[in-house]
Amino acid sequence: MSGFLALWSGISVFKYSTSDVLPALYIFSCFLVCFLSRSEISKYILSLGSLCAAFYVVFSKGILAKMGSANFIKVAFWRRLLNHREEIWTIVMRVFSEHPLWGVGSGNFGKAYGAILEKAQDLPHGIKVYDHSHSVWLQHFVSHGVFAGMFFCIFLFHVISFVMFMCFRKDTSLGISLAALGVLTLFLLYGIVEYVGLFEETIPFVWGTLGILLGRGMLLEEEVNA
Repeated sequence: MSGFLALWSGISVFKYSTSDVLPALYIFSCFLVCFLSRSEISKYILSLGSLCAAFYVVFSKGILAKMGSANFIKVAFWRRLLNHREEIWTIVMRVFSEHPLWGVGSGNFGKAYGAILEKAQDLPHGIKVYDHSHSVWLQHFVSHGVFAGMFFCIFLFHVISFVMFMCFRKDTSLGISLAALGVLTLFLLYGIVEYVGLFEETIPFVWGTLGILLGRGMLLEEEVNA
């Protein structure tokens, strides 16, 4: 069942995703889950997948051509890679500098964004106005202030710690723990460049999985203390 769900989600990501980053993060999450799994089948899948990926890179003329023309020195390369995120995050830093303690408030980011653009003399013309920071790690800092942003990041690190603890716990099923780890990895890494908390389809997918894992952990604690 887990393999079927992973295959189904993979097909959905590659077929319907409009982001160039999401498929790569999905593959990384799958490799991470296979690496931490106790199943020998997962190890075989990881080894076979790594070997196939290596052959694909070596014999793909398109990939080799892009690698041959790569230029990490040019600023244009990084701007194209970030897809205007550098513009958004520049405004985010300026908005935060004016409202560091309490932020601009929920739903007010777009107005504050536009106000910064109106009075900024050193920024290029034509920058679009966005309603969020395009980063799950930055959104609460700019919307609710430094303390809310800091505690939200601490909360996320505690969630990561709990999932890793459940993955290495011997008295629990590894399947749900690895599923939560894969989902969380995808959420947090993709969240660097996109505010995935706004996506309705990710809310039950991410927090529902973590809720099931948390409930499982509480039941195990009750069994141990009984």
